[in-house]
Amino acid sequence: FCGEFTCNSPHQLADWADVGGPRLPMTGSGRLLQAAPQWSVPSNLRAKINIVFGIEVTAQPKILGTVDMEQGWNFLPRFEMSHAWTQRNMLSFCTGLPEKLRVSDMLCWIQDFRDYVIKSGERFPLPSPELFDALVGNFAQVGLTGITTSKDFLWMRGNEVKASYMMATIDVSKYGSTSSAMEQKANWDEYLNTWNLESQSLARGAWHTASLWVRADAQSQLILSTISTLVIVLVLAFVGMVAFTKDFCLSLYVVLATIAVIAGLMFFIIVVMQWAIGPIEVIALIVFIGYAVTYSLHIAHCYGSAEALEQEDHSAQPAQSAQRPKEGDATSAGREAEFEAAGTESSRSREKSVDAARAREIRCRRTEFAFVSIGSAALGSAVTTMGCSVFLLFCTLTIFKKLGAVVMAVTIMSIFVALGPLPAVLLSVGPLQPGRRLLPRLTVIRRFLDELSSGAAFGASDSDEHSQEGDGRDAEMPSTPSGSHGGSAHGDTVFVARPAPS
Repeated sequence: FCGEFTCNSPHQLADWADVGGPRLPMTGSGRLLQAAPQWSVPSNLRAKINIVFGIEVTAQPKILGTVDMEQGWNFLPRFEMSHAWTQRNMLSFCTGLPEKLRVSDMLCWIQDFRDYVIKSGERFPLPSPELFDALVGNFAQVGLTGITTSKDFLWMRGNEVKASYMMATIDVSKYGSTSSAMEQKANWDEYLNTWNLESQSLARGAWHTASLWVRADAQSQLILSTISTLVIVLVLAFVGMVAFTKDFCLSLYVVLATIAVIAGLMFFIIVVMQWAIGPIEVIALIVFIGYAVTYSLHIAHCYGSAEALEQEDHSAQPAQSAQRPKEGDATSAGREAEFEAAGTESSRSREKSVDAARAREIRCRRTEFAFVSIGSAALGSAVTTMGCSVFLLFCTLTIFKKLGAVVMAVTIMSIFVALGPLPAVLLSVGPLQPGRRLLPRLTVIRRFLDELSSGAAFGASDSDEHSQEGDGRDAEMPSTPSGSHGGSAHGDTVFVARPAPS
């Protein structure tokens, strides 16, 4: 029928009267649709959980090579699906799911098998293992679980069920956040642990797996391992910079500059580019720490170089020799009297101002030397690196685009920090004599080790000489009998007269 329905009577509804219709009573209160759960995630985006019964995983991760998953699992020897209590426990697993698991759909083959058994005129659970094997073999051939054949959920050897699995669809997005996924995984862990404890021994050993768990766990472990790796790399970088610069202060400044570059790179990846933290981002963050350290390390190393003040020292020596007063001169006597009388507050403030001016001059000369020595080379290296990374930005593969963008970003940040904030800090609070405190301690430690090694060698050689001398004397000592010429005997002891050395 198409169109509108029109009731045409002979009298055009003139003789029609409303007699009223039946009143159907409503049971319950409110709308019936409100009782159904309201799911927040579309059905095509919901995560799926597989619950496995009767299988144990024996594969272990390898440092080198791949794991053979075909040989990485076994059937649980204690799992007995034909036992009545095992059937009851697995059915209770499907029917007793708590709301916090947020299960929207459940493919449970044991429920379909129960309906098949009841339709066959039998009683569930089946008490006889032989009857169970016979019925489950037929059910595997004709039964359906959802829209899939039930045989796909069973591991069978002949008509014997060795293991099985069920599939649950949960109201959690498979692309959701790591925190929500790990929270839901904890709920499933708790439910499975409780079920395994309360079930019979022949039904225990169930575990669950999902691609959502794998992704969330890998994401959380990736972040933790990245943080620990960054800490280790920064500590090793600090030790290496102490070895190069021989100064703790300069090494600390370079580490702080590196941390600033890493923070800027993380801001670029997460906020600017809005990339999710994955393997590519972590690799880029860790590998390119070398770019963040290199330029700042070169500037700090040149700042602490002994050559930074050599030009000043050579130019100051003639002036100091020309201004040195001669012995017996009146001017020198006046200056000596002036130095002896300099004890007032004004002279102390004058000395402090001179020291401050001298410190500023030293820092300025060291920073200028660092810029002149390595500044242009560092800038040229940065420009070359950025020029090479430009070509990666136009690649088709996403990994190359990301690596190119990260290389360009970390290079710009590193050269900016090395030629901007770091020299400003060195001009303000840079060390005046880099390595002055560390080198004497290293010298003392080296002398101590040298003396220790030489003393041990001397003690060993001395003991060898004494032992050789004693052996020679014992060999030269004659066995003189009692009463012989040149010796006297007292009991068993023999005394031998030796001539005094000349």
